[in-house]
Amino acid sequence: MKMSKLREIKNKIKSFEELQDSVYGGASDTEPDGEFQLALCHAAHGKLKVPQSADDWQLISYNAEHLRKSTPAAKKLTKACIEISEMIMDVSIRESKEVIEYLKDYCWRITW
Repeated sequence: MKMSKLREIKNKIKSFEELQDSVYGGASDTEPDGEFQLALCHAAHGKLKVPQSADDWQLISYNAEHLRKSTPAAKKLTKACIEISEMIMDVSIRESKEVIEYLKDYCWRITW
């Protein structure tokens, strides 16, 4: 049986949350999590707008050593976020309502 798009998106978001917890730079802190939610909101509105750098993700980058560690984390976050965003943008009209409702609830940091 084929998995629904909503279930696929939920699974990818769960994987992203696990990635946030595993990378350097405080990726699960308020600011990076807000950047993730904003990217999902953009995708729901048909725009691929994903943070690219450690600064864009608002990861810890106080000095050169922190930035050196945060840059690979930002690349991983960006790649995963693009994948989820593209999935959201590819949702069929039939499944879009339930996906949007889920994202409105999940992206509680963002004003829709």
